[in-house]
Amino acid sequence: MKRAVAYARVSSNKQSETSIETQFDEIENFAEQSGIRIIEKFQDKITASGSKTRPEFEIMLSNALQGKYDMILVYKYDRFIRDDLEDQKLIRELEQKNVYVISCAERIDTTTPSGRLQRWLISGLNKFYLENLRDEIYTKTTKVAEKGYYLGGNVLYGYTLREIRDKEAARTRKVYEINEQEAIVVRKVFEMFANKESYNKIIAYLNDHFRNRTGQTWSKSTIINMLRNKKYVGIYTYREGNKHNPHANRQDKIEISGLIPAIVDSETFKKVQERLKPSNMRYRKSQALCRGLIYCGICGAKMTTRKSKGADQYVCSRFYAKRDTEYNGMSINKVDQFVLGYVRQMLANPDYEAIAKGYNEEASLRDEEYKQRIDALKIKQKELEDKIQNAVEAILNKSPLADVLQEKAAQLRRDLDQTKNDLSKVLNQGVSYVTIEMIKEKFEEYKHKLESDTEGQRELILSIVDKVIIHKRYIEIIAKNT
Repeated sequence: MKRAVAYARVSSNKQSETSIETQFDEIENFAEQSGIRIIEKFQDKITASGSKTRPEFEIMLSNALQGKYDMILVYKYDRFIRDDLEDQKLIRELEQKNVYVISCAERIDTTTPSGRLQRWLISGLNKFYLENLRDEIYTKTTKVAEKGYYLGGNVLYGYTLREIRDKEAARTRKVYEINEQEAIVVRKVFEMFANKESYNKIIAYLNDHFRNRTGQTWSKSTIINMLRNKKYVGIYTYREGNKHNPHANRQDKIEISGLIPAIVDSETFKKVQERLKPSNMRYRKSQALCRGLIYCGICGAKMTTRKSKGADQYVCSRFYAKRDTEYNGMSINKVDQFVLGYVRQMLANPDYEAIAKGYNEEASLRDEEYKQRIDALKIKQKELEDKIQNAVEAILNKSPLADVLQEKAAQLRRDLDQTKNDLSKVLNQGVSYVTIEMIKEKFEEYKHKLESDTEGQRELILSIVDKVIIHKRYIEIIAKNT
């Protein structure tokens, strides 16, 4: 009798999904009718976003690859996995060990070539479903966030949650409410920082009088994150930052004032944000306009920013690291002003007509290459589609080479997907031509950046200058495309 394992899973926040108990009932009925013995059961609960954290699945898969089972029985194939490429990879590994994944509801015999082809097509549909599901979740969470409702995660220190009725969605939601006991701590932190107290003094005060929510002492990173959080001034934020940088500025960020109660007044919050900015009194590394572009004219090493001889300078990194070369350094302000002067001269009295003509001549050459690339990819796409169609027909006609063709069709499908992706990228690139008016507009943009803040000036320098070489008595600038 065939040895089998039963696997079931559900998404924890989907009420309409077939329960684990029902899935196991269907699997057991199928096994009994088919003369299959179930020797183990595994189950997982995952999120609807497709999280791959499935400990039971991983244990089952490891056992199967060790030859402990002949079959893995699932209610439907989408209970096994939904990414078609990963699906094919895992299933191929299992089938090489003579372990087959069987869907009890879809009744596909994957021990045959035609059955495996049918499963492959279902897997592609499952991926399409998951992508649509993710889009739906993204749209729904956006609408919920725009109303200021709580969307999960740790509740921000200083707040608690209160349940209210969302009449439009006909369900209960949670909203932020001030936790007055914790709010005292938040206000104190903002007040002390606005009054120019140091981080160490703030932390020492808090540790003497309060503990954080988990009963632990306070840290500098916790204080900084608190001071930067706009929710404390009543601005609801969602999708702010990412896993590695919680303060990153995302294009899809939601930021709406007045959706949650403010703990800190706007004047104090403004003072704090001003103090969090780099000091304008001292020349910081971030203010060095040409950082990353400066090279030593003596040894060729990159130069870095450093306070040397009582002034902020670009200095040779190799000299400080190895001391096997001569010291070379120059004032940051002197170098930056020289480079700005060079850029200013480049932008003075441009020949707009000549620039447009030269650009369009190069664009014409790129246009021909672009067309040839598109034609080649379209031809390749058609050839792959024909080969896949021929392989499918041969498999359905029970060719003696069906097993070989099944594997070949899967590889052809991956090649086709890659070709379509390449073609899409090329089509999105396109080739553009310019007019004299467009060139004029671009130069006006450059001139505006030249006279703007340090961020705009650095952006302009990076777009024009490739290298700045510091020699003993002069500065050499190498522009891009020269």
